[in-house]
Amino acid sequence: KIANDVIKKSNSIIINDLHNDKRYTKENETYGSMIFIPIIIKKHVIGLLYSKHSNKNFFSSHLSKTLTTITNLAAVKLESATNLKLLIETGNKNKELVKNLQRSNKELDDFAHVVSHDLKSPLRNMNALTSWIQEEIEDNENDSIKENIQMLFNQIDKMDHLINGILKYARIDQVNSVNRKINIQNLVENLIKTIYIPKHVTVHINSKLPLIKMDKFRLHQLFQNLLSNAIKYCDKNNGFVTVGATEENTCWKFYIKDNGPGIPEKYHDKVFKIFKTLKDFNSSTGVGLSIVKKIIDMHDGKIWIDSKDQKGTTFYFTLPKQ
Repeated sequence: KIANDVIKKSNSIIINDLHNDKRYTKENETYGSMIFIPIIIKKHVIGLLYSKHSNKNFFSSHLSKTLTTITNLAAVKLESATNLKLLIETGNKNKELVKNLQRSNKELDDFAHVVSHDLKSPLRNMNALTSWIQEEIEDNENDSIKENIQMLFNQIDKMDHLINGILKYARIDQVNSVNRKINIQNLVENLIKTIYIPKHVTVHINSKLPLIKMDKFRLHQLFQNLLSNAIKYCDKNNGFVTVGATEENTCWKFYIKDNGPGIPEKYHDKVFKIFKTLKDFNSSTGVGLSIVKKIIDMHDGKIWIDSKDQKGTTFYFTLPKQ
């Protein structure tokens, strides 16, 4: 009971006449006085130092201070030992994590090599063979055969885009990063000039875009993928894509808005996962948006969608100011 009181109150207790204290129940013992001092680490009592003496009134306030100093030293030593143990355990875990990361990177490199060589080579052969077949049947008037040949070309082209997307995704975090201030306004304006934009789609920059300190290659991939998607799937006669940015406390919030078919809410997370495509967008490889998210995650940003089916889509994402 006495020990419980010390733990609850986190204060030392001196009992000068032990047998007259109602909390003391060991009547057969011949001790006259007792002292309890808590051992405290970070405001929590983790143990007790106590001492007994046969004489009453043995423990003075001076002795109490001395014992308190001893318990404080003990608490510091215990905390240091605990921290050292945690540090060693964390260090071992970190070493294991580094090994696992190195192993994963090696496996990713091997995978990229397999994709680039072992898959692309037969794909090139398929393309060449299909071209030869197309030449052989050039005078054939069977439209069905020609349509099938064209379908085969389309599938080969899609497979080629898929393989290129896999390689980009695998290598995006292995590119040597050169962070410097990039004028996003100039970057987006140049993209608008270089990417294919159908006549029925208008791309507009809604506000002055900022400077961002980041790797230019990754920024280029980020905006190119988002802009290309917005343009590609615009199904309106008068399609529009709007790019803009607003300044937040620690970041810039960008948006790319379109009046396309929209994305149902149940797919808002799915579209960022690699190889995940919407059933209405069969021409998609399911890699572009996963690359976008990977780049944003690498820079501690966030990306989300505001969209409803048949009501257009807005992609929002943040990038840190520094």
